[in-house]
Amino acid sequence: MDSIVQSEQRPFFWSFSALESFEQCPKQFYHTRIAKDFTQPESEQQRWGKQVHEAFAKSVDHSPPLPPEMAKWEPWVKFAKEPFDPLTTMRKAEMKLAITEQLNPCEYFDKRVPVWFRAVADVLKISGPFARILDWKTGNSKCYLDDATNTWKTDSEQLHLTAAAVMVHYPLVQYVKMDFVWLKEDFWTTDLISRPELPQLWQRILPRVNKMKLAHATGIYEPKPSGLCKRHCPVKSCQYHGKGSF
Repeated sequence: MDSIVQSEQRPFFWSFSALESFEQCPKQFYHTRIAKDFTQPESEQQRWGKQVHEAFAKSVDHSPPLPPEMAKWEPWVKFAKEPFDPLTTMRKAEMKLAITEQLNPCEYFDKRVPVWFRAVADVLKISGPFARILDWKTGNSKCYLDDATNTWKTDSEQLHLTAAAVMVHYPLVQYVKMDFVWLKEDFWTTDLISRPELPQLWQRILPRVNKMKLAHATGIYEPKPSGLCKRHCPVKSCQYHGKGSF
């Protein structure tokens, strides 16, 4: 079968973006992110997103102003940085975190133990039992109005997983506030997770991760045809390339 590939020998590891890519199309995920025999061209939006993240990281950590084309977002840098007491608070931009499958802390590129999950917090602040994660978004918002709290939220598990990694690395942290900042639309969404909620988070996410792990173990990455196949997939060897689901 065209969807069966040689099983990888390296240990299985994942990130939220890898999981999303796998769920969109396992076959495209394999060819573009594992075998790398086809390349997904970087879009202008992706290039812009990288520039924004780099500029924000420098401004949060070292306080230079944002470039002129991003100057309108200076209030969001202040939003991320304040309040801040260097005697009681740790603050870091582009904080890289990794954990093992046994939910133990490890280095991002650990050579001693197998890395299982990786995450990057655009901004991480920790003060005692409280932590805060901010994530800059340069695309369109993906939100819904939560009737119970009358606040805008997103159903993405991205920051929940980053928060879980934070609590693995910092055992004293009991609560993590999670903010998505939607720069294009100039607003933010927020949520909160506590340590007792972590088992529920893993119960939600592990069935999804296990499908990805099974594909890794068996070498079977099935194609998932959709409208994206017609113009947005570089995997020319796929039977659905340029056609999609029909």
